[in-house]
Amino acid sequence: MDPFKKSMEKSKLAKQSREQKKINYVVDKEQQEKEREIALKRRKKQTKLLQKRTSKGQPIMKHAIQNILHQLERQKEQQEQCNDNDNDQYKNGSKGVRHQHQRSYREHRSQQQQSPNRNHNHKHQQEKQVQMKIQGEKEKTHPPKKRNRKFY
Repeated sequence: MDPFKKSMEKSKLAKQSREQKKINYVVDKEQQEKEREIALKRRKKQTKLLQKRTSKGQPIMKHAIQNILHQLERQKEQQEQCNDNDNDQYKNGSKGVRHQHQRSYREHRSQQQQSPNRNHNHKHQQEKQVQMKIQGEKEKTHPPKKRNRKFY
């Protein structure tokens, strides 16, 4: 009966998991490198197409339109992925930060509308309107002086 048997088994498992992580890291790194190279080739090809010009110096619209279409498709895919992630969070019962912020803003607005300070703000606005009317009446009662100008 070896007193260090359990600790030796734990160390073997830890060593195996570290080796597995290293292997996974290398595989992931290679895959990322391939994806980066593919993206780089695509970007270079796209820039060459966008740099092409007609004999009059205008860009070739076919390539520009294809580029815009590709950008729009990518945006749509990203939005769908974001929506799917948001839906998954709702299904799991956890909400994203964006939704929490929206909810807190809605709560803030509803509390602001129900608060008694709202009447205070309304009164303040009425006082401003009254002051503006008084200033307007003062201007009406004391019109600016007319200058006698001579035109030659």
